[in-house]
Amino acid sequence: MEFPAHRPIYHLAESVEVDTLRACLRQGDNEHYLRQQAFDVLVYLVEQRQKLVSKDELNQKIWKDTAVTDAALSQCIFEVRKALGDDSRQPRFIKTVPKLGYRFIGSVEECWNPVSMVVAKEAFAAAPMEAEAQAQVEAVAKAAAECSTELVRAANRLSVGNKTGSVWIMLRRPLTAKPALLASLLAAIVLLCGASWVLYRPATTQAATATHKLRNTSFAPQTGTFTALFDAVPPDSPINSTVGLSNGAATCNKQMAAIARFNPMGNIDARNGGLYAAAATIPYAAGVTYHFRMVVNVRAHTYSLYVTPEGGAEQTVGAGFAFRSGQNNIPNLNSLGIWGANATSISKFSIAQGT
Repeated sequence: MEFPAHRPIYHLAESVEVDTLRACLRQGDNEHYLRQQAFDVLVYLVEQRQKLVSKDELNQKIWKDTAVTDAALSQCIFEVRKALGDDSRQPRFIKTVPKLGYRFIGSVEECWNPVSMVVAKEAFAAAPMEAEAQAQVEAVAKAAAECSTELVRAANRLSVGNKTGSVWIMLRRPLTAKPALLASLLAAIVLLCGASWVLYRPATTQAATATHKLRNTSFAPQTGTFTALFDAVPPDSPINSTVGLSNGAATCNKQMAAIARFNPMGNIDARNGGLYAAAATIPYAAGVTYHFRMVVNVRAHTYSLYVTPEGGAEQTVGAGFAFRSGQNNIPNLNSLGIWGANATSISKFSIAQGT
């Protein structure tokens, strides 16, 4: 059985979102629609952002077996850059590697919404169909078959040159015209709604959190100034993994206020309002323990982040950074979130009052 595709929303720098479900770029309330091929090129580059993508690979993925010239790909890249306000000479999103291809170099965060479809899909794949769902699906199929048979019979009674139009007129007659057909259609609709609920009803919060690649740990609500301490071990380098504090369990980075990140360039940085930034270049290595000290002022919606590499001295990642845009009016922080397809390992998390 086929399930609806579950696609992410990619959050880029400067509050730009790539909505793969609606196939558009969004900034605030404004939506911008690219040509399909140009949008597909953008999404593929974002998905493959950890590597250089060759022109041949893009041609194969976007146009498949259709023969196209390099000009078609160049036009798509031009349209994407124009939509993002990017400059090929000083790129912020798409970097051209002469004679080789392109690489997406901008900041990217994934947010998955809604959760129910993908959670149901994984739960369904892991276990046989429930008896109730199986019975309802079979009933829907039977009702649909009866409707189809009735329509075919009605069409066969018409003259050859008048089948399409006459069947359409028949279906537009008053409800009393075809009671058997209408009853079957109504039954199919009712049963389909029931089957959809059984198959796609939301699973547990724990399963949803795992699907979103974000794990949450709650702690006592903090409303004033406090310090969060934790050790983090990146499993690889470079990766794109974040650790942050939020008001309630977060389902994506957008819902976290104070965020430390192991970024795709191999350095440690933190969220400052609408962008990631760092006071200095602090590289990280896979398997090394980094001790973080995050001093948070909830009322001022600011925080400072410090990190101590294993065997090294404490360094300042950022001082007086603003909470992430959209989280600058929350009343308290009460959850630690860990995000990433290859998520960081966290230990020794604790909360201390004051600085």
